[in-house]
Amino acid sequence: MSFKVIHSSKLDAEKWNLCVEKYQMDIYNEYHFLNAVCLDNWYGFVWGDYEKILPFYQKKKWGIIPYVCMPPFCQKFDNRWLSNKEWNSAMKFLKARNLKIDYSVVDRKNEAEYLERFNYVLDKTKMSLEEIKHNYSSLLVKNLARAKKEIELNIEFSHVALEMFLSSLPSFGKLVLKKYASNFWNLKARRLKYYYALDKNNNRPLAILMYAQLGSKVYLLFPYTTEEGKKKQAMSFLIDSLIEMTEIEVVDFEGSSIDSIANFYSQFGAQKRSYWVLHWKNRFFPF
Repeated sequence: MSFKVIHSSKLDAEKWNLCVEKYQMDIYNEYHFLNAVCLDNWYGFVWGDYEKILPFYQKKKWGIIPYVCMPPFCQKFDNRWLSNKEWNSAMKFLKARNLKIDYSVVDRKNEAEYLERFNYVLDKTKMSLEEIKHNYSSLLVKNLARAKKEIELNIEFSHVALEMFLSSLPSFGKLVLKKYASNFWNLKARRLKYYYALDKNNNRPLAILMYAQLGSKVYLLFPYTTEEGKKKQAMSFLIDSLIEMTEIEVVDFEGSSIDSIANFYSQFGAQKRSYWVLHWKNRFFPF
């Protein structure tokens, strides 16, 4: 079955998302999420009448040399349902038209070309809440007991208050607002949910947990904490509160190559899962 390459503006959003739903793909493949984070620079491989799909994000170096990379806020794309032949034909197409490819996927199709990365996922459908909490590390249990005495949960955060709070976080301003501002605000308007932790004594915000949700699965895109919030374990408090929500069945912590962050996620009993990164450069590109 051959494919068509279609610009996002010409894709059938309903059919695209029906395919995402059929194969239970992550939110990174979902049409409206991609529209929010990619703006106008993404395309879709489409096999048949949207029987199979695969997105890619293309940019241009110096405005003329095309290359493929992962969009901001997207960890990986779901390629599990493609045959090796379909995958190879898609990659052949990209390699013939781009200077380089940096592309992350769920399933590796050629062991020699991929680097392994790790993701952390808590599947609540396999355990009761009591069993999940039983798997918390002893240090996390101790920290939560203290945090619940000092912190309260708040979901009534106005847009003005949110923007002021985010602007006060140096790391968020440096890593997100200065680099991906338009993408982030589009995402916030369309797919992002958030709530934050308040200090019970002075009503000051200590941390904010921003996550995207597709069905009953959530993705922790932006966990940000003030210095005071770190001391009071505000993020542990927020993640624990999210886990307690009955409508959420799977919590995707996303991955990290930083050991301290990976260890933090594992405290909640999150399981490590592999995904794969393809780095390729065309030595014979005409530019």
